[in-house]
Amino acid sequence: MALGSLLLFGCPQNHKEPPQSKAPAPLPALEPDRAVADGSTENAREALFRVEAVPVWGDVSPSSAQPFYVEAGAISVGKKTVSRLAPDWSAQVRGLLSTRQCAVLLDSDPERYLADLAELLGLLATAGCDVWIRHPDAPLAFKVTLRDNLQFERWLVEPQAGKIRVIQRADGFEIQTNIGKMAGADPNGPTVPTRSGKLDVGRLRRALEKLKERFSDAPDSCLVPSYGMELASIARALSGYYRAEGKRIFNELCLVYPPAARPASGADR
Repeated sequence: MALGSLLLFGCPQNHKEPPQSKAPAPLPALEPDRAVADGSTENAREALFRVEAVPVWGDVSPSSAQPFYVEAGAISVGKKTVSRLAPDWSAQVRGLLSTRQCAVLLDSDPERYLADLAELLGLLATAGCDVWIRHPDAPLAFKVTLRDNLQFERWLVEPQAGKIRVIQRADGFEIQTNIGKMAGADPNGPTVPTRSGKLDVGRLRRALEKLKERFSDAPDSCLVPSYGMELASIARALSGYYRAEGKRIFNELCLVYPPAARPASGADR
């Protein structure tokens, strides 16, 4: 029995620990305003309404792109105008697109909303055009990859880290990833709230740069505006995707657009 005990305790035991799944590192938090962090009630109250003045960054507007200007009843393509009330307006617009290399510089009056542009965006996406959105306050533009809702859902489930998307609403920017929402000062509110009705582009930039550090291999990010967001506000938000003039935080910018109220005439169904 003594020999048996020695053999039992003397032999090495090959007990292997069960493999443990490695939990992803938590998302970085967006730092609070300095006034809020200092605890000054008066300064904190002022900080709620203060937007940091930051430079507008983007790309130089491409000279080769066809200028598109959208109004309530018409679309101007260069020096030609197409009535949006014409039953064949989409066929007319397609006929004006460059046959060599379709590139469009999109602009609009201040009251054009994303939902109002859905049919045109779908037409440009179907035609395979390079789409640039012009900034309303500077001679800059932003090249975007257009994705409809179905394409956006497919993008979300791709096996890549990050899947960083910015949901742009009237109350600010909510930043989501494939491991959750990036929290701001108010965990129950948007990551980057609007301040006195103004977009806080500076804080959006800082948030996206933090996420790029966290997901260094993420090649792209999507901006998902609400259907009632003006094109001008979308363009101002796209400036938040730049760390310097002509230097994007992500290589590719995606713009998600809603389904059109009715299919463009002649478009693929």
